[in-house]
Amino acid sequence: MLKKSMLGLVAAAAAVLGLGTAPAMSQTTDLVTEIQNRGTLKVLITNNIPWIYKDPSKDKDKWVGFNVELAEKLAEEMKVKLELIEADWATVIPSLLAKKADVILAPMSLTTKRGLVMHMIDPASYGGNYLIVRKGESRFKTYADFNKEGVKFSAFPNAMETMTRSYFPKAGLMIVKGDNPHTPRLEVVAGRVDASMTDAGSAKKFVQENGDKAEIFKAPSVVTTGYHMGVRKEDLHWAQALNTFIQDYRNRGVLKEMGERWGIQTSQNE
Repeated sequence: MLKKSMLGLVAAAAAVLGLGTAPAMSQTTDLVTEIQNRGTLKVLITNNIPWIYKDPSKDKDKWVGFNVELAEKLAEEMKVKLELIEADWATVIPSLLAKKADVILAPMSLTTKRGLVMHMIDPASYGGNYLIVRKGESRFKTYADFNKEGVKFSAFPNAMETMTRSYFPKAGLMIVKGDNPHTPRLEVVAGRVDASMTDAGSAKKFVQENGDKAEIFKAPSVVTTGYHMGVRKEDLHWAQALNTFIQDYRNRGVLKEMGERWGIQTSQNE
């Protein structure tokens, strides 16, 4: 009788405190479902030729490129509209974490620092990384010549900064910011630094536009890296869906066809 009375008191106390016999489960909407219900896929982008850029010979306000086409195909698969949100390298990850968009579709290299704050999706494209030097530069014969005190690089505060410090730790490094994706290379042309590392596509584009002042250092790629999407770490199903999307398009040959059209490597072994 005493045991039954005690159980009754516990139940009464729980009722007064608003407690149930089982813990309440928080209800959260799966991001995939949220995007489909919203009817809009929000994608963060950065200006990086030929992945994402505005072609002045066409509609100067329209974004084009490999990653833009990839985003369009993803929105089509989800049967939603696409909204592109521009950011720079300093703000793109904070914007994702602040839930201003659903995914980063900038060509991001894999780093531990990024992996600690978000999911890095399997790469849809790859690229070699090369050094831009001034036209006619003759002081450097091998990459070892760049890894010395007195040599100075320029880079954005992103993965290129990390790679430059890793491969040329003895050299100096100027960190630059700006909306122009070629800002680090412009420091080379201006003579304020000796070299700047960048992906193959950006290197070719810069030399095309500044061939009288700059050139690609004649050597194999410093390193070939994959370029990844990024999503918030709590959005597990969304991450799985994006990995499936990339693998599906790779298996069907769509990524390869897109890469050939935009001049972008879509396999690590190309």
